[in-house]
Amino acid sequence: MSLLRKLQSYIPDRSIDEFELFEETKKLYPKVKFEEITTSFLKEMTSEFGIEKATAFFYLKMVHHSKSSKFIEKMHSFPIQFNKLPKLKKEVWVIPAGFYREIPEFDGDGELIRKIGSHFGTQSRLIEVNPKGTITNNANEIISELEKTNATNLIVFSISKGSADFRIAIENRPDLQKKIFAWVTIGGLLKNNPLADVLLDKTTFTKLIQKTVLQILGIPFEFLTEFSTRSGILNAPINIQIKNQITLLPVPLPSHMQGNILKKHRILTEFGPNDGYGLLIDSILPNGYVVPSWGTDHYFRTPMLSENLYKVFFYLSNL
Repeated sequence: MSLLRKLQSYIPDRSIDEFELFEETKKLYPKVKFEEITTSFLKEMTSEFGIEKATAFFYLKMVHHSKSSKFIEKMHSFPIQFNKLPKLKKEVWVIPAGFYREIPEFDGDGELIRKIGSHFGTQSRLIEVNPKGTITNNANEIISELEKTNATNLIVFSISKGSADFRIAIENRPDLQKKIFAWVTIGGLLKNNPLADVLLDKTTFTKLIQKTVLQILGIPFEFLTEFSTRSGILNAPINIQIKNQITLLPVPLPSHMQGNILKKHRILTEFGPNDGYGLLIDSILPNGYVVPSWGTDHYFRTPMLSENLYKVFFYLSNL
């Protein structure tokens, strides 16, 4: 290996012919609808055809053969005129991602959401849960905030781990769901995650080092174990009765990523299409609409994020 290569911090996968990929993928399982796709189906498909075709298949079925297809088409057709935005008389809450204070550059605090919401006339709040907190503890904080508010028309945006925090909160207190008008999850980690299993599946010595590092960083070990498919708290089917649910879903290929998130994507590849942190099929609110963003990973570093947020607010303003 050359010295020049060793000095590179971020080496992506080679780009592929995505036009050809889509054309070839269209021929696979033509009668299957998106809602018929399961985790095991995607895992087997990935093993047989590779992660690129499995991901393209997932995306094409979502766009063209799902209950979200017409919604996706409608979202793309919204005439967003910045100087003529409708007013939305509702309060916006943001449930942030993990480590949103320590690494604000990843936009886990929802600053962009709150700014765009202000153009529609909304008042917004960042629900400042513990950025290193467990799902259980953060859920209890969210419950406390929901109990205190008199609002009955909340629009809740949850980001990454914040989606797990919020899910557990309102499943533990379903009576509080009546205060929520809409829930929008962005790259949500909604279910137990095989990535957590891989990180926890260490030798005794390595696990001791892992616990020590987490302790130094101020992160409880349960931050990982609560996401485990073996011991975690997100194994049950999602049970949410909020009327308006929207998932903003990143859909990347390996060639769309680089650095640490590409390494995590490779770990998850054996389980099927993923965004570098979670499986795509596990990141969807089952009773709502999905807006997929091709070519972007879990961090959603794409111009499509702003555009999609404007269109989500526009859609909600017309309900």
